[in-house]
Amino acid sequence: VIKTINGREHFYKQFVNRFVTIETRPLSNVLGKADAFILDYPCTTLHECLLTDKPIAILYDSEAVDFEPHALASLRKRARMSSDQDEFYSVIQSLIEDAKSGSAMTSNSEFCRNYNVTEKTEENLKCFFDTIIKGMEFQKFHTTVGGLGDCRQSPKG
Repeated sequence: VIKTINGREHFYKQFVNRFVTIETRPLSNVLGKADAFILDYPCTTLHECLLTDKPIAILYDSEAVDFEPHALASLRKRARMSSDQDEFYSVIQSLIEDAKSGSAMTSNSEFCRNYNVTEKTEENLKCFFDTIIKGMEFQKFHTTVGGLGDCRQSPKG
């Protein structure tokens, strides 16, 4: 599945065949059906795909996306990436091979550990909601609510 937005499908028409489709619907509608993901912009969709065990390729415009160097290095360990249109075809071919034969990249969780809130998800959610509830109780007596700083994980550089 090539996940893109309406109006950008033409970039990927050459790759469509009986195994590769283009999808513009919300990712939640296709997440479980895909064997691999090809993204053209690193956004929330990327974070959702990183939570799967499926191969990912990110074909991005370096003029529109400026990665923090440590984040980019970490993400390259999990996803095939290129900002050079001349490389897109070979990146997609590699991704297709990953989907067919498997890839060690899919088990690399460094980027998620450092930039997603996926580690200890249940514990983080409990902390988040406990803080909200405490804040609501606190607000009964005060006009401000304390921040959520203790629950947030900051990226490790």
